Formats: sequence, structure tokens, C-alpha cells
Amino acid sequence: MKKKLLAAVCAAAMALSAYAIPTYATTGDGCVDFENGEYEAFAWMKTVDADADFSELSLVDFDGSKQLAVKVVDATKTAKLYFEGTRIWAPADLAKIKKITVDVTIVSQDGTTAPGWNGTLIGTSGVGTSPEYDVAWSQSEVKGPEEYSIAVSPTMTLERRLLLPTNMFNENLAEAQIIFIRYSNTVPAIIYYDNLTAYDADGNIIAATFPAAASDGATTSAATGNTPAIVMATVMALAGGTALISRRRKLRK
Repeated sequence: MKKKLLAAVCAAAMALSAYAIPTYATTGDGCVDFENGEYEAFAWMKTVDADADFSELSLVDFDGSKQLAVKVVDATKTAKLYFEGTRIWAPADLAKIKKITVDVTIVSQDGTTAPGWNGTLIGTSGVGTSPEYDVAWSQSEVKGPEEYSIAVSPTMTLERRLLLPTNMFNENLAEAQIIFIRYSNTVPAIIYYDNLTAYDADGNIIAATFPAAASDGATTSAATGNTPAIVMATVMALAGGTALISRRRKLRK
């Protein structure tokens, strides 16, 4: 009986998913460059961990373009910027991702003090729609700017390769977690992120899609309170939301 109920609930979820998904827009060259002003739908600070800093996240104009700025509040804590991949790439495209890159610039908040060496990395994991689709946590090597004795570091590109089957995203994810980590330091800094890009096995850019900016006239189920979104939330709860939450806590770094 439970199996039949679960099957019925999952079928209902699939039927409703088309209505619960917001309107999408694609960047010009396929990467997330923030030029359309949108980020809140798929990026936020991860602050639930004991070592996490309550960094301030905002979109600013920096070095001639719009970039996502992480302003560190407590330099002795770890700044963790979370990107939700299921809100950036289509499921079939997530499964094709073999490499993720992002441009990072580190600047001291007072504009004069050198921020010192800042260890940064990209970590990934995933929560499947059922346990067999979970993606284990793994991460890139820790990297810091080549020059860190000046107030504004040279821009560096972080790279995360997804090569092992246990670390690769798939088409059956409730969450595709991409976390950009800047380890603790002694100097308050601002970390700028730009040009989040995904590549397939042949080195081709996988086009990012994400909710259009409000200026484009787009609306989302979260913003409008659409009935399908509410029903979808209920369906997820009936389908065993408690178990899913448990796996999320286990998999997130």
C-alpha cells in the first residue's frame, strides 16, 4: 500500500512540476555573469555550520561588470557561498557537467590592508530524489591568489572537475549543491565571484538557465503564491520530506 501511495505521489509531483517551475532566461554566452541582476533565486550564504561566517551577500558593480560580493563579517570564520545547481541548469545538462569554474577576486575591506593568503575551493554534493541518486561530497584543491601582499588580489579562476561517477551530478537531483568556500583569515575582506561556468566532456560550455530578473516581467511560484507551488510542497511532504531533509544534512559540507 505504501509503495502504491508513493508511486501515486511521485506521479503527481511530476505532473505538477511544470507549473511550479519559474520562468527562465539564458545568459548570452552560457555562463552566470549576473549582468541581468538576478542571483537570489539560486545563490545564498550557507550559515548553518558552526564554523560559518554570516557574510553579507550582494550584487555590485566591480571591475567593469556586475559581480556577486561576499562581505566577510567575522574574518576568523569560514565564508560559504551556496549555489543551487538545479536552479541554474536543466536536469539533463546537470548530468553532462564535467568541470565548473568561477572567477574570484579578494579585496580588503579598508582598501589598503593586504588581505593575505586566502584559501578558496569549490565543493559539490547532491541530494537525489531517492537515495541511489545522492552525490557524495568532494572538493577541488585549496587555491589562493598568487599575489596577496596588495589590497586587491589578482583575479584567479577556481576549477572543480567532476570525473568520478560518485561525484558527478545526474538528472534525478532535488539539490545540486555547489559551495564556494573561503577559509578563515585575520583580515576582513570582500570576495567577488563572477562568470560561473560549466563545461561538458568536450570542453563546451553548458548554457546556464535561471529565473529572469524582475525587470523582465517574470514571476515565480514563490513570489506569486501559485496554487501549484503549494500543492507541490504538499506532495513533497507526503513523499517523505523528512527522509530527504535527513539526507541533505548528511551530504552538505
